[in-house]
Amino acid sequence: MPSTVCVSCRGERPAALVRPKTSEPYCKICFFEAFEREIHETIVKEQLFKPGETIAVAASGGKGIKKNDIFN
Repeated sequence: MPSTVCVSCRGERPAALVRPKTSEPYCKICFFEAFEREIHETIVKEQLFKPGETIAVAASGGKGIKKNDIFN
């Protein structure tokens, strides 16, 4: 990893990964925040869902991945 400082929190937490999309180092917390923010912005911009619709969310991340958030 080229840098061990998270580009978002500027070193409050050590970088845990380099994001493939941007090649920038992120800590785990900042990566999830950036990823979720981008998904939300895309949904809103493209008007992908209408209020009250029920949707299913699936994610593939390999062995042992776990996501506990519930989206309304």
